Amino acid sequence: MSSEARGDIDLKARCTSSTGALQLEYLAQNISQRTVFLFNILHGHISDNGVYPLLAGAYVELEPEAVVVSRKLFPVPELTLVEHRNIPFVTRLLPQAQVHERIELPLPLKQFDPYRSFEDEELLQWLEKPLMFELGYFLGAPGTEELGRSFPTDHGPRPGFDVFTESAQRLLRTDALGEFPIVTTREERKS
Repeated sequence: MSSEARGDIDLKARCTSSTGALQLEYLAQNISQRTVFLFNILHGHISDNGVYPLLAGAYVELEPEAVVVSRKLFPVPELTLVEHRNIPFVTRLLPQAQVHERIELPLPLKQFDPYRSFEDEELLQWLEKPLMFELGYFLGAPGTEELGRSFPTDHGPRPGFDVFTESAQRLLRTDALGEFPIVTTREERKS
């Protein structure tokens, strides 16, 4: 199934599944007159030696009516203290430029974000929910590129920003791309 959303970028997404895996691919094209920076390169593990990007991964959130698979600047959950906010690396898109990427996640889906751990023993049941894809980005302005820097990773240097707030992020979300299973706790199943 496929879906499209438009804002400063034209976002097209398509989802398929095979035994044990969800494949989601998307195409994001900058249709604005400004440079767009996508928050599309998530961090896996951060250590003293560098950062390890999740090249085919995505965040998975369970909302009351849907599962949201995303690549974005994830907000720090309420009542959670962190030493460093997890700010994804960016892809710079000039006007009319585009990026095409693939995401692969095991099925059933399991909630995943950079700040919380969802223990397997707490995940007892699964539901089928509509799945939507969400992409975070921001529009560049004069001087934006000078604020960025290069970060060492196990895949070579990646461009990113040290400080950025969720309030400056724009989000674009597709309509449902089909129904897919997600593992839940008993409490989530009741809500």
